[in-house]
Order: sequence, then C-alpha cells, then structure tokens
Amino acid sequence: MTAAAETPSDRALFVVRTHADARTVAAEAAAACANAWAVTEALVELLANAIEHGNLEFDFAAKARLLAQGEWQAEVARRQSLPRYVDRVVVLERSRVADTWRFEIRDAGGGFDWRPWLLADHARRHAPNGRGILIARQLGRLDLEYLAPGNRVRFAVPAQNNDQEKSAPQRNAG
Repeated sequence: MTAAAETPSDRALFVVRTHADARTVAAEAAAACANAWAVTEALVELLANAIEHGNLEFDFAAKARLLAQGEWQAEVARRQSLPRYVDRVVVLERSRVADTWRFEIRDAGGGFDWRPWLLADHARRHAPNGRGILIARQLGRLDLEYLAPGNRVRFAVPAQNNDQEKSAPQRNAG
C-alpha cells in the first residue's frame, strides 16, 4: 500500500488559544469534510478540551465547581492572562490523504489518562461537564486515537463529495 502524495493545499496548520478561536478554526478546518457541520462541532469540543484541560490545566472537579458558581468564563480569561499560560496554544493539523481528511490536535499540557473518558459514565450523565470527548465521538462518528501522554488526539473523516451537503442537517418547515 502506498501513501498518496500530499500537496501544500492538502495540509494546513491552525493555532488556537481561545474558545472563539476554536469555533472559527473548527469551521474552517472542517469545511471540506463530508458532514462538515458534525465535524465542526466535534472539533469545537476537542479544541475546547485542549484549551481548558490541557493548556489551562483545569481538572473535571474544578471546572464543575466553577460552572456551578457561575465563575467559569471569568476564570478561563484570568488563567489565559497569567504568565504561566499566556503563551500556550493548541495546534490543529489537517492533512488530506486520498479521500480522507486527517486531523491531529496538540495542546501544551502534560496530558491525561483518556481511557476512562472514552466510555459513557452514568455518574457524569447529568453533570455540567465531562462529556466533551463522548460528544465529539458521537457527533462526528469519530474513532479517536489518543497518543501518550494524552496531549495529542488524532482522527480521520471522509473528504467532501460533490453531492454531499456541507451544512447543518435540514429540518422540515411543517
């Protein structure tokens, strides 16, 4: 089996620092994918995880507490301005090989044990957080591959076909 040659337009690097960056970059990176809407939403979840838990080092309990106290957004902004975190970015790499887009997300954190987060946990079902990986997997129908120490994740999706819809699912107006 031989790998398809990549051209410069088949590869792109995106740098993300904030949640707003994540939304913009996800939409741009997923635009050429089949089911672009679902891939965009999955990327937003994974990029948010990389920002929050990787770069800013929030754990599940701290995020839950801050959400409950209504202080989550303020604390994210505060941490992003601290010297320890101010230069940290998430890198999203997209490359096309044959009829597939491959994505890799890398954050500047120390990593985590991703294995428990790949499975549904009934204790987290009604929690305000802790479901990002599952949401990403379900929305994009993704087979996520985490790489040790847990600050890199990869997945692949089909490239856009000319006859496939690129937008959100349509709803009947009746």
